[in-house]
Amino acid sequence: MTKPFNLNPAILLLAAGQSRRFNGVKQLSLVATSNGKTPLLQAKINTLLQLNLPLFAAIRDDIKLANFTPIKLNGSPKLTWITPQNSRLGMGHTIADSVDILLKQLPNCSHIVITLCDQVALDTAAYQSLVRLSAQQPEKIICCETQDGLSVPAVFPKAWFSQLKQLTGDKGAKHILNNAGDQRQTILLNQAIIDIDTKQELEDWNKAQTNQFTKECNALTGEKAC
Repeated sequence: MTKPFNLNPAILLLAAGQSRRFNGVKQLSLVATSNGKTPLLQAKINTLLQLNLPLFAAIRDDIKLANFTPIKLNGSPKLTWITPQNSRLGMGHTIADSVDILLKQLPNCSHIVITLCDQVALDTAAYQSLVRLSAQQPEKIICCETQDGLSVPAVFPKAWFSQLKQLTGDKGAKHILNNAGDQRQTILLNQAIIDIDTKQELEDWNKAQTNQFTKECNALTGEKAC
């Protein structure tokens, strides 16, 4: 994906949660993909690197980076791992710390795309639609509209960085989206409401994806060939 002229966006992937409802390290759990089962965090990184934008992945300090071998793309920017100090205090602290780290390493950043590791239904095309609309309306927040309301992924222009850095506690950026009014533009993306909070949700998702991949394979190669 070509970077819009005069814009310098970066992606902030939030993967530093404590996974309390999951009862395990959710980021390392295996999720079904077209190439077999892959760690959840690896799968999301692979999707985001396709955007060809600087990617900052915020993770817990107890996650071993040796588990990950991000795909290599010609000309793809370097993946930067960051460990927000106060992630155990909640999503607000994670965002604030991560934005601060990102801006210190990329001071000319014009927009930040914030997304979650466990939004498994979002493909590269979904993220591309958000970035393209941001290029057309660079002064506005661009976010997802779902049947449950507004949601990340969202693209925040520079004017909103200070508010992101002031977030605290368990509250993320949703109240910023809700209060942005006419400074916000939305894209209908119901896929954004699908996330993985429990092991049962992961099992259900993997089963549905595996069935879908099998159907697609059979359609291409012949009945029951896969």
